[in-house]
Amino acid sequence: EEEILGERYKLLSLLGKGGFARVYQAYDLLHKSLVAVKVLHSDKSDDPRSLGRFERGARQMAQLNHPHIVRVLGEPAEQDGFHYFVMEYVSGGDLDHAVRAGELSRGVKLRVVLEVGSALQAAHERQLIHRDVKPGNILLDGKQHAKLTDFDLVWAADTTGGTRSRAGMGSYLYASPEQEMDASRVSCSADIYGLAVLTIFLLRRDLHRWFRDSRSTMINGLPIPPAFRSLLDRA
Repeated sequence: EEEILGERYKLLSLLGKGGFARVYQAYDLLHKSLVAVKVLHSDKSDDPRSLGRFERGARQMAQLNHPHIVRVLGEPAEQDGFHYFVMEYVSGGDLDHAVRAGELSRGVKLRVVLEVGSALQAAHERQLIHRDVKPGNILLDGKQHAKLTDFDLVWAADTTGGTRSRAGMGSYLYASPEQEMDASRVSCSADIYGLAVLTIFLLRRDLHRWFRDSRSTMINGLPIPPAFRSLLDRA
């Protein structure tokens, strides 16, 4: 915090952190506006695979000009060994926190599913597979509209995406079975699986680690019409 990157972006406060990077709220001294800056963990900077995945995710995300995907505002950059890139600042926090806090109405939750689905469709049309659809990677703006973020694990048709053959990746509850076995050979169905689990989380407000072992039972217990339960089970 208080560091200035690129002689332009003053880091204000930590918004969140994951396995690859930290995300800060920052102030753009040139445009006098708030932005978000994603900074690769310092211990990952010397790992070519991690650095490549970080920069690849930023560039793939920047290609997706979609209202429900967080906008990347510039090319990945480096200063004093710190690798970073700048994104639009989304003020409403992440979906995981909003759902657990009971901040969203049923109607807003439905809209979120449709908006994330729209974002994934746009990515799939460009032959990109997100591979990490989960509540923590969906941000909400001031009007509770969804924006998909974090393309660190993205798979692209024109690259290996830094994924070793027969290596699994993703978040345990939200990663499809085939993705856990070999993430280098996934299809769009991996993201559809993640979106379905996300929908179940929105309906229940939580998911236990044993969800994968009792998925059908949990879906059958959801307070929704049978046709929608069937759709979720298929997805």
